Amino acid sequence: MSIYFYTETAFHHEGDLNYMNKLIEFSKKTGSNGVKFQVLLDLNSLTTSTHKHYSDLEKLIFNLDEWRSIFDLTIKSGLDIIAMPLDNSVFKLILEYKDHIKYLELHSVSFNDKNLKKIIKDSKIPLILGTGGRTIEEIEDAVKYFGNQLVVLMHGFQSFPSKIENVRLDKIEYLSTMFPNLSVGYADHSSYGDTYSIYSNEYAYILGARFFEKHITLKEGEKRIDYESALGHEKLKMIIDRLIFLDSKIFSNKSTFSSLNDHENKYRLRQKVAVASKKIKKGDFFNNENVAFKMSDVHSELIDMSLLVNKKSKVDLDYDQVILNANIE
Repeated sequence: MSIYFYTETAFHHEGDLNYMNKLIEFSKKTGSNGVKFQVLLDLNSLTTSTHKHYSDLEKLIFNLDEWRSIFDLTIKSGLDIIAMPLDNSVFKLILEYKDHIKYLELHSVSFNDKNLKKIIKDSKIPLILGTGGRTIEEIEDAVKYFGNQLVVLMHGFQSFPSKIENVRLDKIEYLSTMFPNLSVGYADHSSYGDTYSIYSNEYAYILGARFFEKHITLKEGEKRIDYESALGHEKLKMIIDRLIFLDSKIFSNKSTFSSLNDHENKYRLRQKVAVASKKIKKGDFFNNENVAFKMSDVHSELIDMSLLVNKKSKVDLDYDQVILNANIE
């Protein structure tokens, strides 16, 4: 299976540990590979104290022991951890769980945070890079900086919610071509009520995306942080099932065009085959006067006149009788 799907919790938990635990439980029900967590311990390293959401954000932060319990539950649930560090202090936790963290992800807001990028690089944990709102020059610089540690370029951005025409899905194909040694992903932020919240992931797959991220909620439409693009586990499971169908049934044999499956071969057998267009006697040579090509219930490999050039019949053949390899010499 070439697709990798993970749910995004962001701050949708609103500081409620029980709610976060249920998001992990629901992520398991979707068939997701993992869960992404935006990990924050030191708010003052992320925003100014005068930021309009500072006091609200203070209420959303889990402490170190709560984060340990969240990571432990994720591991116990058989899900990968995708950690997005929002401040440097969280690396005490990240390095403690280094063997259980599948990927780190660098948030777009931290794209130019040299200190955070240095700590990420030193961790050597495989990295997903969010490319939303970034120029190709910035992406190229990041690819050079992180080297082989960088494994996925994740396209998409949150605009509460994002409209499909603004997301520029075509960039997925461009990134796939520009960086053939990297995987490309799609973080969909379409509205929970928009059909594109389902279909855009399939479009992204066709354009080359193989990593997929989607916000998860316990109840669609319930007003919480980041609820605009969050889906319930049933819709997320539908997305995953449709992506698996594309991956396993539609695109699995794209490199073996010359190899026909049983259904294609059955259709192929309907083609016209060589038949006697008039009575042919034993010893007569085949030519355009005594051979025609028609559909028949009898299978023959003689589907082209070139296969009968300079050949003669070994038997008497009646009108419309199919000519077989065993009939020619």
